[in-house]
Amino acid sequence: MSFNLLAVKMVIGVTFVIMSLLFSQAKGLECITCVSASGSCTGSSLQCPSVLGSCASITVASFVGNSKIAEANAKSCFPNDQCVNGSLNSGSVRLTISTLCCNTDNCNTGAPAAVVNNMANRRQCFTCGLTNCSSTLQCLGNEDRCFTASVDIAGQSTTVKGCATRAVCSGVFASQLAMPGDVSCCEGNLCNSAWSAGHSVLLLFWPLVSALLLY
Repeated sequence: MSFNLLAVKMVIGVTFVIMSLLFSQAKGLECITCVSASGSCTGSSLQCPSVLGSCASITVASFVGNSKIAEANAKSCFPNDQCVNGSLNSGSVRLTISTLCCNTDNCNTGAPAAVVNNMANRRQCFTCGLTNCSSTLQCLGNEDRCFTASVDIAGQSTTVKGCATRAVCSGVFASQLAMPGDVSCCEGNLCNSAWSAGHSVLLLFWPLVSALLLY
């Protein structure tokens, strides 16, 4: 399965969650709604419920080293507190999430660039290799959390570890979505050596993340 197809599945998942909130009685902004696996998308205008106070354009990109291997864009109505930017890094693959929000009708015409900060910081987390999860990973940019994911793929339980930003380790979507496994984030060097509590907003992006991290 190609990375472009995986990116499409992720942004469709984002749009599906937003669409499920559109049956509110009160009406708010009108926002452009669309999904694309190659660059900025275009679509029709959609009436938003008042609970979704922003129009958003979301770019998700995956990198191997400094090379971008996939990028997808979605536009829709969006909750104000979910306009996050950040990254998820397993060492072999890094996923970046860029969100551009605005609050006037159909203002979400553009697509935010996939910004990558490759400067090492002071955080280190455990990451998984072929046989164990004892290797250490130098975190980059504003990745200030360690994460652990236990993923059920084709009946096999697989553990994924690495670095993440605080922004993608919290959010209201965690209680609204389901995924084939569990994700947790923790704070402190090498804190993900054992399971840590706290569900993650990464549930939102799991259709893409679960495959990319295991590439």
